[in-house]
Amino acid sequence: MKIEVFCQRCGYTSQNPLEPFCPYCLSPLVVKHQSARWDIDSSEPSMWRYRSLLPQLPTRISFSEGYTPIHRVSKDIALKLESRNPTGSYADRASSIISSYLRLSPPPRLALRYEEDFTLSLATYLSDAVKADVYADPLHVNPLDLIALARLGINISFGDVPPGANVLEYANPLTVEGLKTIAFEIIERAPRVKTVVVPSFSGLLAFSVAKGFAEAEEAGVRVDYEVVATVVEGSQDPHLIRYAPLQIKVVRVSTREVVESI
Repeated sequence: MKIEVFCQRCGYTSQNPLEPFCPYCLSPLVVKHQSARWDIDSSEPSMWRYRSLLPQLPTRISFSEGYTPIHRVSKDIALKLESRNPTGSYADRASSIISSYLRLSPPPRLALRYEEDFTLSLATYLSDAVKADVYADPLHVNPLDLIALARLGINISFGDVPPGANVLEYANPLTVEGLKTIAFEIIERAPRVKTVVVPSFSGLLAFSVAKGFAEAEEAGVRVDYEVVATVVEGSQDPHLIRYAPLQIKVVRVSTREVVESI
């Protein structure tokens, strides 16, 4: 099955939905939808209720990810409880779409650079259908994730991915497709807020949420939310936001503010 992706900055196109960046301008690649249609399947209690705005895959690997609750903690603040996903992370949204796509034509073997939450999530969704090897930096790894991966039968190596390996990067167009459903759920639930604050490092989550809002607008839905990516002072600007042609505001917070908030 072919899924076309393209660069929103220079127009580069590809038929590899797991290709992470434009080779010419380094912008994130995104899935190209032929027509935007806001059609919610109210009988589906998962992110797949928005399938009209997702890649049309014949096979679906789903553990009822998404459709997480919004909990209001004060007059001005509401939280999206993504810990309610099957493995406890919003990464399950991406894993559902990626594993569904890979199930169509399983590769001989995948190499995954360890990413907290995402690697364990994807390994859970891939199950025995696709074999994967995880490569981790022992200084930057959650030991609990390693235990869970070992229980899944995943081969774990400490060091760099070997040359020629079939690497699946966390930042790819199908990840964006999964994560953008957070925006759709916010639109459907319509909490009385104006700003959606997203903690950011690479900017992938903020970019995905902004893409979701933009696609809903293309489908004729009124969207009044501003996406704000928050980073800790001293950190670099999220590189995906720097290259992405979407309106995302970056706000820096001090380490003291982070600790006090916790």
